[in-house]
Amino acid sequence: MRSQAPGWQNSLQPGDAVSAVLVTGDMSMSGMCTVTYNDGKHMLACGHPMFNLGPVEMPMAKADVLMTLASQFQPNKFGNATDIVGALRQDRHSAIMGEMGATAAMVPISVKVRSYGDNNTIRKEKILHYSVFVQQKVDALPDDDDVVQLHLGLNDFAEETTYRLSGKVELDGQPGFAISTMLTSNESPGARAYPARGLVGR
Repeated sequence: MRSQAPGWQNSLQPGDAVSAVLVTGDMSMSGMCTVTYNDGKHMLACGHPMFNLGPVEMPMAKADVLMTLASQFQPNKFGNATDIVGALRQDRHSAIMGEMGATAAMVPISVKVRSYGDNNTIRKEKILHYSVFVQQKVDALPDDDDVVQLHLGLNDFAEETTYRLSGKVELDGQPGFAISTMLTSNESPGARAYPARGLVGR
């Protein structure tokens, strides 16, 4: 759960950039669009849906636009999410709606990726801690991309790479469960990290 930045009451005015925070921590992922309305308590933005999920719970942040990529086909803006100032509550066909000053819970995730050499010695290791927004239909999507980037980020893979995956899911007040599997190369194109992401992300 993220607290609001000082001065959130005066942020996200019409014309400002706003970010929906999907992932935060050692890795980050967000979607950005433009604010169209703010009455001091509620904010409307985008003029279109993000995922068209209906009710959502997602941190809402101010954003800085770094560059605009002009295109007659589909222009794009590139930017960064900055200070958390509220929470998105609705993702509808005509707009997204956020509540100023509100908080949104997130799901904490820790991932460790190791590369092994001869005699089963650890050659490289990365450990990342991050959080994803709460939504049962979409949580797997940010997780998928995070897992792929972790694997490829080791810069220590080839066509014949084998992945051994193991992990556990812990739930407050509920019994947890473990996952374990192995993936090896086959005739399909693409790195083995892509099938691995589906197993971990879901």
